[in-house]
Amino acid sequence: MPSVGFETVASVREDDERIEDIAEITGLSPRTVRAKLRRAENGRMHVRRFFADRWPTSLEDFGGFTVAQIRRLTLSEELADAAGLRQSRVYKLLQPASGRTRVATVFAQRLGDGSSPRPPTKIAEHRTRRKAEPGPKASK
Repeated sequence: MPSVGFETVASVREDDERIEDIAEITGLSPRTVRAKLRRAENGRMHVRRFFADRWPTSLEDFGGFTVAQIRRLTLSEELADAAGLRQSRVYKLLQPASGRTRVATVFAQRLGDGSSPRPPTKIAEHRTRRKAEPGPKASK
């Protein structure tokens, strides 16, 4: 099943399960999602475009999602686009991870060697701070 983001507004308007998925992805309540979908003038628009102001589009946006959410909500294609990676590469990164693991953690652990094309800002800042701040000097 494709991500709900690639479905049309008209196809999900009355689908309670998909409305719940959209609510989870956007952080809106299901009631708000349902109301917005019903008021939509263009039913042929993709859901992710309709909710563009709330839809995750960057690796940083996806960082707070768990691996289980990415799998259940079938967001791996969108995550791959955000990361600048092939979907097969994202699948391989997520496959061994526990469902409770955050996406940001997976990308920091698996691509921590600097090969990540576009790391989340928070992870990149963390790496920079760690390198810039000298550790405590050992006393002899």
